[in-house]
Amino acid sequence: MVFIFNKRLYFFLRFCNFHINSFVLLTKNSMTKLLSPLFLFFTILFFGQTQLKVFNKNNKQPIQNAAVYCDDNLLGKTNHEGVLSFKTKCKKVEILASNFEDALADVKKSMDVSMKPLSEKMDNIDRVVITDKSDPRALKILDEVNKRAKENSPKSLDSYNFKSYTKFSIDVDKDSIDTFKNFLATRKDSLSKVDQKDFKQKESEKKDSLTNEDFLSATEQSQMFLWEKATEYKFSQKFGEKTNIIDNRMSGFKNPIYEALAINISNLDRTPRQLRPENRKFFNFYLSDTLQLDGRKTFVIKFKEITDKKKQNPRKFNGKIYIDAENFALKKFESANKKRNEGDIVSVWKPINKKWFLDYEDIKLKMGDQSFNTSKKDSLKPGEKPKYNKKTFGNYLYVKNRFFDFELDEAQKASDFKGYSLEMKSSDGSLLQQYRNRQSYHERKRYLHQNRQFCTKA
Repeated sequence: MVFIFNKRLYFFLRFCNFHINSFVLLTKNSMTKLLSPLFLFFTILFFGQTQLKVFNKNNKQPIQNAAVYCDDNLLGKTNHEGVLSFKTKCKKVEILASNFEDALADVKKSMDVSMKPLSEKMDNIDRVVITDKSDPRALKILDEVNKRAKENSPKSLDSYNFKSYTKFSIDVDKDSIDTFKNFLATRKDSLSKVDQKDFKQKESEKKDSLTNEDFLSATEQSQMFLWEKATEYKFSQKFGEKTNIIDNRMSGFKNPIYEALAINISNLDRTPRQLRPENRKFFNFYLSDTLQLDGRKTFVIKFKEITDKKKQNPRKFNGKIYIDAENFALKKFESANKKRNEGDIVSVWKPINKKWFLDYEDIKLKMGDQSFNTSKKDSLKPGEKPKYNKKTFGNYLYVKNRFFDFELDEAQKASDFKGYSLEMKSSDGSLLQQYRNRQSYHERKRYLHQNRQFCTKA
């Protein structure tokens, strides 16, 4: 008996793995060629995506039109069943829905997220200010800040001097240090057990291998780079400005790198670019709160970089600006990168005799990644070069600035301002201890290891 099938029905039954050998109309070889790409397509479609279901925490009903964001990028919105399928490299996504509290969830293949309805009494000022243009109240405050900038600046004084302690370090993310150290220790132990007798290497490969081994030793117990410096700043309306490097020490270098001494990763004597009038068109500003900070009434203004408004996360701000309500002086500045864990800046000012001096800063900036081959991938085509699974850690530049010993309107000597505007007094690090609060075990290991390496090579 001969049965004639609809083609679509045939392929559907074949894909679902039904036993229809008695109805085969094509040869086995040709069937395999036709079904292989089809099977691959469905595999990518169904298994390469994340399935998310969003529902009301109280009544378990699905939530429609819940927006899902990876950092500041819209991945999509849930359907009437509260379901969304998406692909992302983000480890976490943010979920927003009208009349519900925002939710942050870890990305998995299958996700069920419950959202809590908003309370009527909830003071949610963040939602009130979400518009496509700046809040006029915020702009008025910022105009007043720019208007009084010279009056609030320390340079409106006859003279001043103060000191600072700065620490630059390059390391993995602080939250990943233990994971990083354990990974390196395990990797180093594994490499030491490899039998080198029959292991042939080219000279260049052997050199790279030794370099990698040195790197593992250098980073297993300490930071990759550390530099400290203590600085004195002098200012006089009569004699000008003078910067003295009291002392500095750079791990791994016997002599200082003079070109690096002028590096100033700081908002010292600098207005953050987001506050400059010429940059207003690139940001939206919203007055979000008024609070007491250090016993002073303070305005809090959130700012958001203007990008694609259709895809932009309406809750995702790039930072906050804290303005003293009495003097309209910049009190605190917080800025975060649009991408999660890419970097952030915090600068804080304090009033001394009605002039606002920089008090401290903490800065974190992404500086690329370290990738390690962990194992070979199995699925390789004939003639294809070997591919490896990788373990990646992010590298960050950390900058710590602390300012102290402020002296205002003291008598200044002309001799103190002679010579170059930037001069170095010492470079052996012997004077740094009196300016730093504390040197961690992590930092001591960095100096000891790299300086030992330098002495060995010398």
